[in-house]
Amino acid sequence: MKIETKSTHISYFEDPIPELTANGHDTWSLCIEIPIPSDVINPTLTDLDYIVKYATTNDKGDATVQADVAITSTRCPVGVVLETSDLVIYSQDKKAAYSPRVIDEELALCLSTAHAVKCNAGNAQWSHHVDHRHVGSHVRLVGASYLYFYFHVVEYPSADSSRSIAVEVSATWTEDLEARKLKDAADKKAKEEAEKKAKEEAERKAREEAERKAREEAERKAQEEAARKAQEEAAKKKEEKPSVKEAPPVADAQMQELIQETAKKHGAECPQGFAWHKTDYGYVCGGGGHKLTFAQLGMA
Repeated sequence: MKIETKSTHISYFEDPIPELTANGHDTWSLCIEIPIPSDVINPTLTDLDYIVKYATTNDKGDATVQADVAITSTRCPVGVVLETSDLVIYSQDKKAAYSPRVIDEELALCLSTAHAVKCNAGNAQWSHHVDHRHVGSHVRLVGASYLYFYFHVVEYPSADSSRSIAVEVSATWTEDLEARKLKDAADKKAKEEAEKKAKEEAERKAREEAERKAREEAERKAQEEAARKAQEEAAKKKEEKPSVKEAPPVADAQMQELIQETAKKHGAECPQGFAWHKTDYGYVCGGGGHKLTFAQLGMA
């Protein structure tokens, strides 16, 4: 299987260095976080190259410098570090303030360290320190890890000192192929499971929608049937005429409707709208001028 590699790169340049313009800092460090590819599973660092170019002018004496490359699970402050106590992964022995920095092995793994003496001219001429180094390694990172480049300086600046620094770091990585296989298989299984659940959910919603429509259709038909029966009942009730014996003494709404329909046929409508009263032979309006017999009303 072909092993793919990925590269990450970071650069830093300051001229002058803003944090040191007061020229009162004779001991300081620069911390740069080297990017680790986020899309690589358990990345393995195979190669690292860095170049440091540090220049000063108007110094009062020679300086010592130290460059470290370290891997740690501890987040470190990046940029120019002025306080020794902020060097998180280093031993905090105050007696060793001007001695080489020592990485605490319980906090970080040191991949490379380089010490040098930077000779300064002590005048307005620029003096330079250049360090170009290749770090060959085979370190696999598992879990939350950070890769840092540290550059430490102990020097003797004057009020007129000026500083310039440039750093370039490149790293090459490979992936844990077995872990990639497992992850791809897990992702495929998770995708299939998600698709299965989505299909089941879609089918469930479709069933519920079909059941809802069926209920609505059944309710609609039931309402239509109830309305039809009500109409038939009303029509039947309307067609049914009470017997003479059951006829009310004073025409109720149903009787009044029958009387009005019959009165139109026989020209016996009461223009005054009087109530109709039951008699021995039929109904007569309240004014006495309009009469309908039971036979005319179709009652027996």
